[in-house]
Amino acid sequence: MLKKKKTVYIITIIFSAIALLFAIVFFFDYKAMASYVEVPAYVSDITTTWELKGRVRSTVYNYTINYTYEGSTHQYYVKKSTSCPRLSSVWIDPKTFDVSVQSRGAMLFGSFFFFSMSVICMGSTILFYKKIDKK
Repeated sequence: MLKKKKTVYIITIIFSAIALLFAIVFFFDYKAMASYVEVPAYVSDITTTWELKGRVRSTVYNYTINYTYEGSTHQYYVKKSTSCPRLSSVWIDPKTFDVSVQSRGAMLFGSFFFFSMSVICMGSTILFYKKIDKK
């Protein structure tokens, strides 16, 4: 029984640590996107291929994101994506022309979501510990 208790504690602590790590990554992405601006865009030149990963066969997409910034048209090539976005706008950094399909608000939401998941996992670990320790 003692081994099962330790396993439960370790699993919930690992989930909590992973969720906290994702929250930190999303928060830093949110901070990095401070200078990004939203521009109109569309997807073109979509090609699909199949890729085998072990026993799983998955669809891989290659496509081009065409966007307009300050009157000039730019292209951003995406290779080996697992999903093909349907979008009408993208967010770009005017200095480096780095493209993001996700908005800054989505990054902040992701940070809060993973932080709350971390707190829930850690809270459940503490509750498990107190409940099982009393027995």
